[in-house]
Amino acid sequence: NVYVVWEQLIGLLMSKHLYDDIIVRTNQAIDIFPNQAYLYYASGFAHSKKHQLDDAMDMLTQALVMTGKNQNQKINVLNVMGLVYDEMGNMDKSIQAFESSLAIQPHNVETMAYYALTLSRRIKQSECALDMVDAIVLANIKSGFIHQIVAEVYYNQDKLDKAAASIDIALKDGMDGAGYNLA
Repeated sequence: NVYVVWEQLIGLLMSKHLYDDIIVRTNQAIDIFPNQAYLYYASGFAHSKKHQLDDAMDMLTQALVMTGKNQNQKINVLNVMGLVYDEMGNMDKSIQAFESSLAIQPHNVETMAYYALTLSRRIKQSECALDMVDAIVLANIKSGFIHQIVAEVYYNQDKLDKAAASIDIALKDGMDGAGYNLA
């Protein structure tokens, strides 16, 4: 299947954080496979990393429409949409995206981490943000990528001892999460 080769190529580019190349390759692949949500997601993700927020949102919106019954894909698209809306300064839509993701899977660790991060950036003493990251820590999640986000939330909330503990976990596990990939 030729599509699988394209998906693997884009996944490789994501793992290497080559966002310009992702944009070029996803555009080429979309011309050939216009009904593949992953291609729109990957393009939207790459545009978001390049701070091309309107282009990111266009692609992510299309990806969301195309995810159909694939709940994991829908969650990942909504999470990136939440981050992009936050970066655009639209907290209401950011919250809506994260709440929609949590409605699908209430204890999704990545959703909780990203949601808490966006709240912690805007609200100095956010009980909601702290509750989410505390739940992640209590669940004994060992992902370095997740703990990198958790540490930033704790830091933003002036919980420096907790931030240091999460940084220690992140350093032990590694922190490569820049290629948020749902393939």
